[in-house]
Parts: sequence; C-alpha cells; structure tokens
Amino acid sequence: MSLDQLATTSGRIVEFIGILVLIVGAALAILAVGLRLARGRSFRDAYRELRADLGRAILLGLEFHPHPAELRAGARSERPLAVAEGTGV
Repeated sequence: MSLDQLATTSGRIVEFIGILVLIVGAALAILAVGLRLARGRSFRDAYRELRADLGRAILLGLEFHPHPAELRAGARSERPLAVAEGTGV
C-alpha cells in the first residue's frame, strides 16, 4: 500500500467515524428528549435541551471532517496550506 493510498484510506476512516458520531449523537439526543418528557419536563425545556444536544453532536462529528482546502492542498503539495490557497504571505 502506497503512502497516498494509506492517507486516503485513513481519511475515509476518520470521516466515517465523524458520520457515526453525528448519527449516534442525534439518536441519543432524540432518546434523551423522550426520557425528559417521560419524567415530566415541559415540552419547551425538553426541546431546548434537544437542540443543545443535537448541536453538540453536530459539532463533535464535524471535528472529524477536514476542511476541503486541506484536502486539495494535501500531502502532494510542499507549500503551506495558506500559500497553496493563495492567501498566505
């Protein structure tokens, strides 16, 4: 396996983990809102907490996804990312 293939495969695995985090986080948030409602919380409070939980799941899942510019610059470019994008000094 070449270095390029290894980098591509590793990147896909990390992205897959990010997707799993998003899906599992959303499912847990939905289950949590059901439990909150069953325990007598008001719908308004349960909904606010659902939104917060979904936001956390989304942010955590996105931590596993690289920025598209990082993918374009990649390991093939020997220039720093900012220079590769044309925004560097």
